[in-house]
Amino acid sequence: MRILYLTGREPEYPRNQIVERALRRRHEVVRVVSSARHPLRRNLAVFARFIQARGPFDVVFCGFYGQPLMLWLRWLTRRPVLFDAFFSTHDTLVVDRQFFHPGSPGAWAARWLDVLTCRWADHVLVDTESTRRYFVETLGVPSSHLDVLYTSADESLFQPSFPSPRAADQPFTVFTSIGFLPLHGVGAILDAAELLRESSCRIVLAGDGPGLPATQTAVARRDLPNIRLPGWIEYRTLPDHIARADLCLGGHFGPSEKARRHIPVKAFQYFAMRRPVILGDNAANRELFAGGHDCVMVPHADPAALAAAIDRFRGDAAEAERLAA
Repeated sequence: MRILYLTGREPEYPRNQIVERALRRRHEVVRVVSSARHPLRRNLAVFARFIQARGPFDVVFCGFYGQPLMLWLRWLTRRPVLFDAFFSTHDTLVVDRQFFHPGSPGAWAARWLDVLTCRWADHVLVDTESTRRYFVETLGVPSSHLDVLYTSADESLFQPSFPSPRAADQPFTVFTSIGFLPLHGVGAILDAAELLRESSCRIVLAGDGPGLPATQTAVARRDLPNIRLPGWIEYRTLPDHIARADLCLGGHFGPSEKARRHIPVKAFQYFAMRRPVILGDNAANRELFAGGHDCVMVPHADPAALAAAIDRFRGDAAEAERLAA
């Protein structure tokens, strides 16, 4: 089968990488993508390359973030369109980030972007059963029109790591890669760090995003010496940082319902590298992982529970080793 593959986000985005690699295992894939940083430039480049693409194609696969692409794609091809919605625009902008108030014109537009793009696709993929239920119950997408495609990790890059035992004088290192978005629950992590102030624990929040400046200000104002904010790190070097960690925070820990509907991509990366992991206790994470068996789960937006779980790992190397096995 010959597939025309296009994405709204850059092809290096983990979800897009994993999906494209899976398609290439069995099919011929023609890429129509762009790595431009600005979304408008990226989408315009994808549109131009789509017009220039040489067929014929059996299927068009519209990858993440494909909602803006679907607005024109359905009208420019007669081929079946498989759409990886991944998650809901309405859920992101209204429920989680609260850019728009419920019932506002912006919220209405976000909802109809989800509804129309799903309607125009021949079939739609989402990332968890929890997300699927949201699309069915909130957006009215027929269940038969949806399938779940779980994300995973690039196992050629994220491989099991078994670091040397930590020296007694070295801090216990907790690592997470983060985009500083509301669903990540940065506030809960900082509050947990406050509770662990007197312990030999260092929490590394690596990444960039809208909430980073506010996080930097909060760390300085609260004088949290056990928080490290190294900023953006290259994707290819991410395994090195994970390998050096004693414990990884998989998330999500934010209070929103969206945070409870998705399994973080980074969680798959941490599990692939056999690191002990703390996850938010929600239905999405429980679709694939069992608290106490694969990981430790803590309630969302609960700094005390998160701090207690971190302290438990810090004091029980055998438990950390068991969960990482």
